[in-house]
Amino acid sequence: MDEQKTVELIRVFRLKTGEDVVAACVESSDDDTVVFIHPMLVDKMKISGVYSLYMTPWLPIDIIKHDMVIIHVNDILTIMNPTDEFVEKYDEAVSNLLSFSKQNLTEEEQYTDILENVEFSDVIH
Repeated sequence: MDEQKTVELIRVFRLKTGEDVVAACVESSDDDTVVFIHPMLVDKMKISGVYSLYMTPWLPIDIIKHDMVIIHVNDILTIMNPTDEFVEKYDEAVSNLLSFSKQNLTEEEQYTDILENVEFSDVIH
């Protein structure tokens, strides 16, 4: 996948639940849903008096077939553009997770496989 194209797809979403989720995203053709690919929960932790950001998988990736979810736009409060440095950290975290994947597919093959299996009529809230 083209590096510039990947950067353009990565967004930070503030959900109505208050969670901040970073993910590669694809809008559906009906504009009512967004597909999150490799969504990671972004949170902060205080270590030795200093706050640090960390990312953890947002989905239970050990028990699902594809690390993606379809979200209704009404569940999203705002969409933000991450810094280039944060995108690099996200890409590194996703790469680390993919290296533990049971399938020996490249990242581009996994994205293609995920997008081929998306059914936009199945909205998950």
